[in-house]
Amino acid sequence: MQKDTHYYLTYALARTAGIETPTALKIAWANQFTDECTDAGRLGMQTQVRFGPFSNWSDVHVQNTVLVPFHFIPGRDSQQESQWQVTEASDLADQLAKAAVRSKNPFRFGIALHTWQDTFSHAGFTGRREKINNRFSWYNPTAAIMPDVGHADLGPRPDIIFDPNNQIDNRTGALRCAATTLVWMNRFAGNGATVADSLALESALERAFSYADYDERKKAIAAVGKSEMTGDSFRFGRVNKGVAAEWRGEFVSAARIHLGLVMAGLNDLL
Repeated sequence: MQKDTHYYLTYALARTAGIETPTALKIAWANQFTDECTDAGRLGMQTQVRFGPFSNWSDVHVQNTVLVPFHFIPGRDSQQESQWQVTEASDLADQLAKAAVRSKNPFRFGIALHTWQDTFSHAGFTGRREKINNRFSWYNPTAAIMPDVGHADLGPRPDIIFDPNNQIDNRTGALRCAATTLVWMNRFAGNGATVADSLALESALERAFSYADYDERKKAIAAVGKSEMTGDSFRFGRVNKGVAAEWRGEFVSAARIHLGLVMAGLNDLL
């Protein structure tokens, strides 16, 4: 998933569930910052790999402590080619989200939601270097030299909701993800809602997801439900600048708890 889901949709659905603006912003910010926190040297914690010439995603330790725990939670299905493969809304992802809901900590909840949402776009891949991730195809000639980690061979394609110019259409999975994200929001808010309660938003989300242009899709997503702030008025960068020091510290503490829970859940595989 990209920022349109991890930040804008997460915030809109938090407000739809009746979560107050300050808490909704923390949830959405933590969700998106899970993709932004790459400087372990400065922050003491890394939740995403660095890309480019200084990338460290081929490091087994980084795969085990960054990619797997925060982006590629294993489904642990013995019927799959690899027990490291991600499966949509897997049991471990659910357990992490439930623990975060119980904690009432918006930063833990945002991180757990990120991990859970990624199970929809990363299903079938693993966060480790395995042949199963080899997906070389004509539209990415550099895939042959990419490490077989995650969906590196496909670039960002699995995370993009809809781009007809490149024939990418992940809208069905994005709708499933959105529907159950609202369920998690209602649980965090104490509303006890079910998947059926999210059906009223389906048509609005279908319209929002139909925009091929990222900025148009982002604005449409931001306007969904009871979100009183639309477009760039609550863009990630502005929130980040205003509260960076305080929120980053709380984020790192929450991320360490999340990592510990994942490691305990995967102890037999590691």
